[in-house]
Amino acid sequence: SSDLSSTNDGAKPALSRSAGFARIAAAYVVALAASFVTWLVLYAGHESFGMPSSLEFGGAMDLVATIVVFLFSVALRNSSTYDAYWSVAPMALAVYWAALGEGTMVRVVLVVALVWWWGARLTWNWARTWTGLHHEDWRYVDLRNQTGAGWLGAIVVGLTAAAVTLGLGQFLLAFIRPLWIRLAIALAFVAPAA
Repeated sequence: SSDLSSTNDGAKPALSRSAGFARIAAAYVVALAASFVTWLVLYAGHESFGMPSSLEFGGAMDLVATIVVFLFSVALRNSSTYDAYWSVAPMALAVYWAALGEGTMVRVVLVVALVWWWGARLTWNWARTWTGLHHEDWRYVDLRNQTGAGWLGAIVVGLTAAAVTLGLGQFLLAFIRPLWIRLAIALAFVAPAA
């Protein structure tokens, strides 16, 4: 079968669903490789600049991977390139932090298992309904149309909103000590994905 199929409107050829999955997977593999290179660069430079903390390592690795996925979304002209990334990236970061050996084994295994369960469920929900690169989440389309910011502007607005939301959540979790409040904050961030 051909790698091309027509979109719903038949106006332009589109990649098949499997070819779209292959491009998304390639984007994530390149992002993972770029994050590993980031780790190598930071580790190699630690003698000059001091050893970054595990949080700084993870943050830098995730930032570089996010930029790679952004560049793929620009090249593919589809903001939905990010959709599965938000569930795949935490799984990779959970394994990275688990490999550092901080915390008890039971706690590390429990956290990694929960993150992987959440990420796998969310990724599966995306994968089973995603029809291919010709499909873009309606929220990106609305954001682009309602703001008049265009395709690239919609990505920047979406990234800014996501970064502020993520930053706020991380700030609150870092500085609020009562466990019940931390759980409520986590639930507030996770519940919309259910």
